[in-house]
Amino acid sequence: AEVAARPIKKVAEAKARKKLRAAKAADRLRGRAESVVEEEGVGERAKLQALQRLYAKNPVKRPSGVKVVTAKGKGPAKAAKRTKLVDRRMKKDTKSTLRAGTRNFKGGKRPEGLVRRRPGKRK
Repeated sequence: AEVAARPIKKVAEAKARKKLRAAKAADRLRGRAESVVEEEGVGERAKLQALQRLYAKNPVKRPSGVKVVTAKGKGPAKAAKRTKLVDRRMKKDTKSTLRAGTRNFKGGKRPEGLVRRRPGKRK
């Protein structure tokens, strides 16, 4: 038997508690934000700054998008939910396209969407 194994019911209860806590916190935050917006005699800019401060202190936790997983070894790779399976070649290709964006293109047609860097003195 595994040491970290817990009954499914207990895990489900813990997740439900966590979800409830997050929902209550979001409600409280929403209430504070509404009170800031409804304040009289305060400029729009000041309200916006107050809201930004409020949300900076209490960040709303959302599940992150896609997690990138690299395939290691020779066997078939498996990916869990919200994951994207990539290989080394794909990662190297994306890095090289980013590097190409900083390069200086002299003559010829430069790839679209890449920013041209001003030529400076060489050391």
